[in-house]
Amino acid sequence: LKETAERERRFGGLLGIAADWYWEQDDGFRFTHLSDSRMREASPSLMQMLGRTAWEQLGPGHGEEQADAHRADLEAHRPFANLLLTRPDGRGNQRHLNISGEPLFDAAGVFTGYWGVGRDVTAQVRAQQAVVASEHRYRALFARSPSALVLHRRGLVLDANEAAARLF
Repeated sequence: LKETAERERRFGGLLGIAADWYWEQDDGFRFTHLSDSRMREASPSLMQMLGRTAWEQLGPGHGEEQADAHRADLEAHRPFANLLLTRPDGRGNQRHLNISGEPLFDAAGVFTGYWGVGRDVTAQVRAQQAVVASEHRYRALFARSPSALVLHRRGLVLDANEAAARLF
């Protein structure tokens, strides 16, 4: 008993310093535990999910197709990894969360729920969006330039715009 309490104390401490947050659901997919070490930063509204299912939180227009596929995985008791969700953070911003989980079974093999981890990947998603936007701007400027532009490496032409094609 003392050893179990010590393990739980260490586990709780680890969750407090982890970059990820931890969650548990019961056999009805209602959240029964949400660690709050990083969760409050990611989305304070997530703490309101205790006792509720994830799809009770989603309103119309929040990726029903993705939600239906995820719900089918849960009902089939399949593990899932890297499910990307977008949620409001309560301050008017969108937060991007990467969620992974696996089913739990008791000693008799009866499904008892899920547990898993989540990570706020907002910074990474925003950085990727910035790269895509920058690439789009670059491509537009490159293509529309009245000057002949040719990109090459070691004598191999990698790209040329329309003005270069007309010139050569």
